[in-house]
Amino acid sequence: LVYKLVPMEGVRYDMLGVAADGISQVRLVLDPEASKVPKSECDNIYGFEWVLSKDLGTIDGHSYREAVYTAPKEYPEENTPSVSVEATLYYMQRMSESHSIGRKSVPVKIEIIRPPVVFIHGLGDKATCWYDLDQKLVNDGLYKDGINFRLDYSATNTSSFSTNYPRVGIGIRTAQRRAKQKGFVAIKCDLVGHSMGGILSRLYVQNGGESNNVNRIITVNTPHAGSEFGDAVMAHKIIVGNLTRAFYWNLNLDAIRDLAVNSEAIANLNTIIGNGENHDIPVYALATESNLTLPA
Repeated sequence: LVYKLVPMEGVRYDMLGVAADGISQVRLVLDPEASKVPKSECDNIYGFEWVLSKDLGTIDGHSYREAVYTAPKEYPEENTPSVSVEATLYYMQRMSESHSIGRKSVPVKIEIIRPPVVFIHGLGDKATCWYDLDQKLVNDGLYKDGINFRLDYSATNTSSFSTNYPRVGIGIRTAQRRAKQKGFVAIKCDLVGHSMGGILSRLYVQNGGESNNVNRIITVNTPHAGSEFGDAVMAHKIIVGNLTRAFYWNLNLDAIRDLAVNSEAIANLNTIIGNGENHDIPVYALATESNLTLPA
C-alpha cells in the first residue's frame, strides 16, 4: 500500500504537510496506481488502525483507503524549519473476533512547518523594511524560504486606516498560496506589524477579516493608544500643508489624522472587539526604549 497527501478540497495534487495552527488538514489517500489495492471483501477480513509516531496533531481514519490528519496547535520547541511525524497504518488479518495474524505497517511521512508570517510595514514605509528580518528567519533555519510574505501598501502608506486594513487580507491569501506552492496547507498566518502596521493587523481581525485565518498578532512599536506626533501635525496642518506643497511632497494626512491620540479612528480601534471567533487570537505588543544623548 502506498499513500499520498492531498488537500481536503479542490484539485488533488501531492502535498508535503501542514502548518502548525490547529486547523490545517491534509488527506492521506491510497494511491491506486502505486498500490496493490485489496478487494472490497478485505474490509471484513482485515483490521485497520492509524497511529501517529509523536503527539503532534491528530489522525482520523477507520479504513485503509483514507485518513485525515489535523495539524497541532503549536509548533514544537525546535530550531528547525520543519518537523516530521509518521502516520502509520497497521493492518492484520482477522481469524476471529479475538485473534488476528500477519500484522503489517505502512508509514506515511507528514511534514509540519510554522504558520507563515505576513509582515506589515508602517506609516510612510514599504515592504523592504522587513527584508533583513525575513531573511534572518530563513537563514537561521526557522522558516522555509519563499513562504513568508512582506505586504507592501506603499502606494497608500499615508492614507487612512480604513483604506489600508483590508489589504492585510491580501497578504494572508498570498502567504497561504505561497505555502501551498511549497507543498503545505496553511489556513492561519501570523501577522507581524510595525507601527501603523500593528494597528492595521488589529483592525483586520476586529472588523471580521476572513474567518479563522489569523494565528497570532505581533505588534512592534505600535501606538495602540495613538501618537502625540499625530496630534502635533494636525494642530499645525496648515503649516505642514504649505511645506508639502513647497517641496512637492505628495503627503496624505489621513493616516496622521487617524494616529492622533484623540482621533475617532483610535477610539474605534480600542472599542471594537470583533466577533466571537476572533477573541482567542493572542496579541503580543513589543516596544523599544532608546536614550538620545545630545553632544555638549
